[in-house]
Amino acid sequence: MADPSEKPGGIYVAAIVLALLGVFGLLSIAFSIVTLFLASHAIAPNISSVRVLLAVAHLLLLAVVFWCFWTVVGLFRFRRRARYSIIVLGILDFLFFAALSAGLAWLHGNPFVAAMDARPNPGMPFSPGALMIGLSAFYAVLAIVGVWWVVYFNLGHVRLAFAEHAPGLTP
Repeated sequence: MADPSEKPGGIYVAAIVLALLGVFGLLSIAFSIVTLFLASHAIAPNISSVRVLLAVAHLLLLAVVFWCFWTVVGLFRFRRRARYSIIVLGILDFLFFAALSAGLAWLHGNPFVAAMDARPNPGMPFSPGALMIGLSAFYAVLAIVGVWWVVYFNLGHVRLAFAEHAPGLTP
């Protein structure tokens, strides 16, 4: 039987994965802000309401990224709130990325995409259909990460690690 004071290693792995996703989110937001607001008016229309909507969307995404980092810190400190937080993030992660994956898989079956695949662009190293399938698979993996978090952080030994009364594990 495992030592009750031993902290489950999967918690650290989940925290690192969440931190990596947070860093990826920050980089995505930065790239999006540069391309949408500074690079060209051809990407997004120069309509003030559209710009405001995009700014609000980026602020919401930034809030989610900071929530992820707040959760990472809590996971490393074995705070009970971090366990609940990563479960909620796991549910949101699954819903968001599963929808993206399913949407891209559905779009791949669209006749318009099939027509684009029939006339490949010599400048592209792969077809739009292959790109959609690849992105769909990538988003499916990210959705599975959300399922992993929800299941793992509801296991008995992981709940015990976050319990305030667990010997040697209280923050």
